[in-house]
Amino acid sequence: MTGMSGKTAKITLLLSLTAFAASVYSLAAAAAYAPALPPRPLPAVMSDTDMPPRPADVVTPSDTSAPPFRTKLLRLYRGRIAVFEEDGTTPIRLLSTDVTQLPSDAVKRLRDGVYAYTADQYRNYLEDFS
Repeated sequence: MTGMSGKTAKITLLLSLTAFAASVYSLAAAAAYAPALPPRPLPAVMSDTDMPPRPADVVTPSDTSAPPFRTKLLRLYRGRIAVFEEDGTTPIRLLSTDVTQLPSDAVKRLRDGVYAYTADQYRNYLEDFS
């Protein structure tokens, strides 16, 4: 609205707001009179064909006999690398790795604590830090 007088700018703004309000009102009125679709009834018992397909990478408890993996925490404990359950209170395993031979960034990560959320991640960390 640059270059317009104050009165012209106010009139332009008022016309814009009026047009906007009219379009909102007409949309609301059209929605109020639109026929509503009746809800689709659900079958009393769902069969396998009623269920959406399950992705191939999803593992359900019936797919495996192994117990679910519990998150592990690897961190420094009394100068050694220790493995803890997720709560981090009592070590369940101590590694014999000489911590002084590890790179400084690995030692920093171990001071902060490294979580393994899967069995593969846990095995990789054991290989990296052993």
